[in-house]
Amino acid sequence: RSWLVIHKPLSKATPAILLGLLVASGMAAWWLFAGEKHAPLPVPSPRDDLDLVMALLDGATTEPPRDVVVAGAKEVYLARANDGRVLSFGMPRGPVGLVTRLAAPAHGMALADGALWMTTGHSIKKVAVEGMMPKRVADGLARPRALACDGRWIFVVDVDPERKGMTHASAVLRIPAAGGEPTVLGRSDGEIDRLALDGANVYWADRLDGTLVVVPKTGGAPHALATDRGLPGSLVVPGAALT
Repeated sequence: RSWLVIHKPLSKATPAILLGLLVASGMAAWWLFAGEKHAPLPVPSPRDDLDLVMALLDGATTEPPRDVVVAGAKEVYLARANDGRVLSFGMPRGPVGLVTRLAAPAHGMALADGALWMTTGHSIKKVAVEGMMPKRVADGLARPRALACDGRWIFVVDVDPERKGMTHASAVLRIPAAGGEPTVLGRSDGEIDRLALDGANVYWADRLDGTLVVVPKTGGAPHALATDRGLPGSLVVPGAALT
């Protein structure tokens, strides 16, 4: 019996394919038996988590701006963070008006004596509710945030941006509404979120100490009205009661 054997010529690409397979096999063998060995990754520890939290808190001085709202008897005022516009909204469904536009976002706003008082940048600005260019009342503050105003004085929380750690020290300042030098009424080792006023006093909540603090508008030693209040934040003074 005879066999007919037909020899087909190899493709021109066959040698290149074989060479590629040999090179790939060699690299795989080197990586398995003689390649560079990496040390195993360390297991995270609770200290690593604490360091991360501390780093985030240290950077809290650059918190993103937020919209600020204050309500009057007939209108609500909104300072928008995204474009610096200060708008008025008639209640309950009145017209919307543009009061002014700020160059930097407002961090605090109060309504008193027919005007809006706002902390923005390192300054305090005043603008009439009818709308006009804002007037700078105070400048050169460190990081002004919450404020309250009775038409005679402005009371503002100025936060220390240099202090590092879980809290940032704050000072409560009194500034004449017509402009002038600030007077320190009180201090806190933690940030103060809000201020409240009545006819004679300034109130705030100290979140670090868990106390509600009062000081006369004219100055004097601050004293605690209540202690061990947990983490108090906002407060209001409706009539003669502090809540």
